[in-house]
Amino acid sequence: MEPLINLSYNYDKEELLKIANRVKEKAQPHKDPRYAGEYKHWLISRCQDPYLDKICQDLNIQAKPRFYWLEPNTIIPYHTDNNTKCSVNIILTNDRAPVTFNDVDYYYECALLNTAIRHSVVNGNQERILLKFSIFNETFEEVAKKINFKK
Repeated sequence: MEPLINLSYNYDKEELLKIANRVKEKAQPHKDPRYAGEYKHWLISRCQDPYLDKICQDLNIQAKPRFYWLEPNTIIPYHTDNNTKCSVNIILTNDRAPVTFNDVDYYYECALLNTAIRHSVVNGNQERILLKFSIFNETFEEVAKKINFKK
């Protein structure tokens, strides 16, 4: 099975960017207890919003939403997501840097990702804004069977 499943979910990008802009003031550098320090070039902000709840309902997932901002020309090294079994990711910027699994680049806009597999991101020349719905209680394979809007 591929580590990523593209989704054809029709979301309101402008609304998601408004939410992202609203919560960015609370964003903090990403930290992972498995690694020393923090990633100052990679910000995270958790949030709740009725529109994000609707997306979870539409996709048929139980997830916690969070926004990430990755500075231009930075790298997220190979890693697995901490405590997250899989996620639905929506890239909100036009220059979509790929996610790399096993040295293979995957370009997507909206997709279910197997974040239990080592992956990395090499960002391009623009800030990368990502909305991630972290799924903690179901595996990639379990979600892949039931998620709505598979291409």
